[in-house]
Amino acid sequence: MSRHTLVIFPAPGPEWELWACNGPRRGGLSEPVFRETTNDPAAAAKSATGVIVALPVSQCLTFSTWLPGSDASLFADMVFSQIERRGLATRARGELVFDYAVITQEDGRPLVRITLLAADFPEALCLRNAKAFLISPALLALAENQIIIWQEQNQLILAASRDGELVHTQVLSRDNQLLPEMAGDIQAVRVSLELERTVEQINGITLWGDFQNAEQSLASLKLPIIRASRPAPSSKCIAGAAAKSGLLPGPLRATRAASADRARSLRLGLGSLAAYAILVWMLWIYLHSLRVKRDQLAASMASDGPIATELGRTAACWRAIEPAVNPKLYAIEQFYQCSRTLPPAGIRFSIFETMGTDIRMKGIARNAPTLYRFVDELKRNRELSSYQWKMGQPKLQKDDSAEFKLEGSLTYGKAK
Repeated sequence: MSRHTLVIFPAPGPEWELWACNGPRRGGLSEPVFRETTNDPAAAAKSATGVIVALPVSQCLTFSTWLPGSDASLFADMVFSQIERRGLATRARGELVFDYAVITQEDGRPLVRITLLAADFPEALCLRNAKAFLISPALLALAENQIIIWQEQNQLILAASRDGELVHTQVLSRDNQLLPEMAGDIQAVRVSLELERTVEQINGITLWGDFQNAEQSLASLKLPIIRASRPAPSSKCIAGAAAKSGLLPGPLRATRAASADRARSLRLGLGSLAAYAILVWMLWIYLHSLRVKRDQLAASMASDGPIATELGRTAACWRAIEPAVNPKLYAIEQFYQCSRTLPPAGIRFSIFETMGTDIRMKGIARNAPTLYRFVDELKRNRELSSYQWKMGQPKLQKDDSAEFKLEGSLTYGKAK
């Protein structure tokens, strides 16, 4: 919660009470301090940084029931089944606003308090800056195992507690008068709670407020009647209930879902923009490094230019004199290596020329297979392994002989 929290609480009359928790105390909220009453809770909430809305009992329905199992993952489904069984699911589950809290567990069965928002929840209470929506008696310290009656929004309200925990609420009357005929309604609530063991035994009735002739009106219940002032909202109850509350009116749920979607889209957009910026930055770094390498290579080439030019001239001179000084390039040696690969018969040269490192030969073969075997042998000749051989399409004669032209070029040291 924020450091300054405003609690909007329904008053006995049509107004609303404003309670302020001014700051933390011992790691939690300070006890609320009454400020004033107002007829416009929305206006009062505009200037607050944190707002807790205590909903009138007339806008909620609270009851408690035992669930058949203790698997917490199934509680939501079992709670909805209990709502349906009581005929309270007037809307689809996605539109029904309800919340539940575990009160206690016995013999592996949890007792849960279920709270539903009214289908006609007023737009005036859909405060956009509200941190939590809670049913009003959940913010009050309740006497143990009691039925509590008080005035709220000009209506008579009934609540029941088990060991100080709220387990049941209802509107007892649409006016604020405690009449003798209401004793039957109170007795029905008492019997229902005790039969279902929601409360083991109701020990008395607590009246918050000045009710005339209450003892005579409720005498038939034969329960102790305790008169007291309605307590102020408790900081402990506020913090505990707000942390667990899942009540959120439908209009606010849709608005906050849309805001969450917009925030998610904004985060995705910003993330994409950041990723693009990082990519552009990395590309700039890469291009800058390439420019640096280019400049370094250019400088290196400039400094090594005279040496490279001299080496080029030396290589050109060597290529020019290589046929004269390299025995493997002597014409007689080239002819010898080529002729020793000839088959015993079937091929003869008509022309054999050497031009430095190049060899050109023309001839005729007995047939095409004999020619191709000769070329394969020529390529496998270890002494001629540095040559690359090219042969055009041989000309086949009527007697199956084949005229050919064959050229060999040295794959290194070739003169230009």
